[in-house]
Amino acid sequence: MNAYRAVLAAPGARSFVAAAFIGRLSLPMLTLGSIVLVHSRTGSYALAGAVTASAAVAFAAAAPSAGRLADRAGQARVLRVSLAVHLAGQAALVAAALAGAPRWALLVAAVPAGAAVPQLPAMVRTRWASLLAGDPALQTAYALESVLDEVVYIAGPVVVTILAARLFPAAGLGGAAGLVTAGTLWFAALRRTEPAPAAPAGAAGRGRSPPPACGCWPGCSR
Repeated sequence: MNAYRAVLAAPGARSFVAAAFIGRLSLPMLTLGSIVLVHSRTGSYALAGAVTASAAVAFAAAAPSAGRLADRAGQARVLRVSLAVHLAGQAALVAAALAGAPRWALLVAAVPAGAAVPQLPAMVRTRWASLLAGDPALQTAYALESVLDEVVYIAGPVVVTILAARLFPAAGLGGAAGLVTAGTLWFAALRRTEPAPAAPAGAAGRGRSPPPACGCWPGCSR
């Protein structure tokens, strides 16, 4: 615990860790909340599973591109756009389920909801890497993030289950939307710890002469 307190004492660390934690709570809530909502409206666990699978596949396919875009354009800009698309997808999914829309409409709505999930887990680790570059405490920071990930996947399903059971089936996704909005906007507003955008590949070397070849093979510049 002392090691965790030490890394959290770094300038700005407590704020971006707290913001990312709040936003990340929505990740397991999105999955379980979708299952609860779709099953409550259709009675089909198969369709509920297909909807969550569509969101998961879209998330996995879009995540690398979102990460590269954040590196080049900055985390704040990408997060705000991602959040808007994600919330629109969630709203479409809830509306389609409540309106008894065709099955394909639920699957289509799940795609933007999953593809545009704000990449807070990756971005918080990027901030740690920038804040503690070259510091052995960076490994402790990564360990802290792993612990928080476990907490998220324990607490998130509990929260969504309570909301859906005590209120109404769509309340789980509503709670997820509220948490991801609060956490993402707070995280994006913390500009002091945001890493500077990286130059596109090859841009750093423009206008400079290439290093001399060593002669190992044609074109080698080692």
